Formats: sequence, structure tokens, C-alpha cells
Amino acid sequence: MTQLRVEIIPCAQMTAEDERAIARLCAAAWPDPADPFSADDLAHAHGGTHLVVRDARGAIRSHAAIVPRRIWVGEVPLRAGYLEAVATDPVHRGRGYASAILARAGERIRTGDDLGLLSGEGRSLYRRHGWEPWTGPSLVRGPGGVRPTPGEDGGIQLLRTDRVRWVRGDEPIACEERAGDPW
Repeated sequence: MTQLRVEIIPCAQMTAEDERAIARLCAAAWPDPADPFSADDLAHAHGGTHLVVRDARGAIRSHAAIVPRRIWVGEVPLRAGYLEAVATDPVHRGRGYASAILARAGERIRTGDDLGLLSGEGRSLYRRHGWEPWTGPSLVRGPGGVRPTPGEDGGIQLLRTDRVRWVRGDEPIACEERAGDPW
């Protein structure tokens, strides 16, 4: 089997065409009208690094973004490589595209961040790449203080690094408030 090439593109170097392709890809990957991929979701993928797999014609078939976020485990602030907009074209699933992206994302997070985090579906896929469920309560820090985000409990995934070995994954974890979903 041919090894898939994962292209790494800093957000500032994304073309408008690639940004539109990623928006279409994510919309196709999340077709649920009750919880569609939103403009806020797309905005959350900005500011970091994009990882893409293209087909032979150059079309983006799989994507993820690693975005730097400040996270607190207990009261300790940490730098997280936060995975956003993980998507594979539904017609091209099962070809190893997402696995190639997750392997490369894991390498980048482990060398540059205190820990990796994401919130979303696909737990078995993430587990195969070293991610594990965060079992502690989730919170969000905003201008009004710290408040619980119980709808996120059990849906946050952790990728451990050698930089922060003391994290157990059952402590309270908080992120900064942002537009749309906090996590």
C-alpha cells in the first residue's frame, strides 16, 4: 500500500480555494441538520496548522487543524494542541486518510504542546492513535467566571505528551470561552 502524504499548511498560507474546500468537506462529513458544521466551527479551525490529504487530482479528501488553546487542568494553565474540523469525505472513508492525519497530528502535538485535546465523535478511531477519554468534569472560563459544560463531559479526548506526565485525565479541565461551542 502506498503511504499517504499528509500536507501541513500553516493557517496564514491557506488559499481561499482550500478554505472553501475544507468548509465543503466538513459540511459533507457532518450532514446532521440538528447539529451541522457551522461558521463558528470553521472559525475554530483558524489560527493554527492544517493537515490535509489530497487525492491524485489535488482535491482535499481529509482534514484536521491543530489550533493552540490555553487549557487549565485544575488551576494549572497548559498549552494544548486542540484538534478541530477533523473530517474525511464520506465517499473516501475507509482508505486510511484520517489515520494518516491523526498519526501526523499526534507527532506534532507531542513535540510542540503540553497535551492534545479534542471534542467529538469517533472514539475508536482516536483510541487507535493514542487518544483517551477525559473523565473529569469540563468547564469554561469566561468574563462571568467559570461554569460547567456538562454536555461536553465524556466527549473530550486527551493525547498525552512527555511534557506533562502528571495529568491523570480525571481532573477538572477548563477552556477559554469562545463563540459557538466552547469545546
